[in-house]
Amino acid sequence: MTLGCSKSTVSDRLASLGFRKILSTWVPHELRESDRACRVSIAESLLLRPHRKDLLDGIVTGDESWVLYVNDTRKRVWLSKGELPPKQSKSGLQQKKILPCCWWNCDGMLYYEFLESVTTVTATTNSNQLQKVADAILHNYPKRLETYLLHDNARPHVATMTRQKIQELGWEVLPHPPYSPI
Repeated sequence: MTLGCSKSTVSDRLASLGFRKILSTWVPHELRESDRACRVSIAESLLLRPHRKDLLDGIVTGDESWVLYVNDTRKRVWLSKGELPPKQSKSGLQQKKILPCCWWNCDGMLYYEFLESVTTVTATTNSNQLQKVADAILHNYPKRLETYLLHDNARPHVATMTRQKIQELGWEVLPHPPYSPI
């Protein structure tokens, strides 16, 4: 479609009408109605549990995420007319990175460890970390009777070895809705 004027004229007119050019908001996943219903159902089931305070105090969760040692990102810059844009080389595919694995409860961090870039979280790694978290809970909360594990359904978290470790520790796994940020 041609409007018979330049892009800048169109931009100026839209701006004068109160429009502004922005980036869309990023969301990790567009939730379906069934996903939302699942979240509500899980939330209601947790709210209806007796001894909610004990439940909240006993929740343990953990996660891991790759972190680059050097995180150079391109940024928008304002330049005067005729000025050349700054140059930035592309990062290599094999950047140095580290994988922090962190476990916490309502009071703060319970346990963490860093895995090197050649390592991934496996059922063995996860099970070993769960034991270290259990040791930290026993040390910091010797009178704690119940531990409730809240984690997603990533392969290492639902592997047979991990499920056996959770059962051995006597922990209850709380339901985790699909595409939940936690």
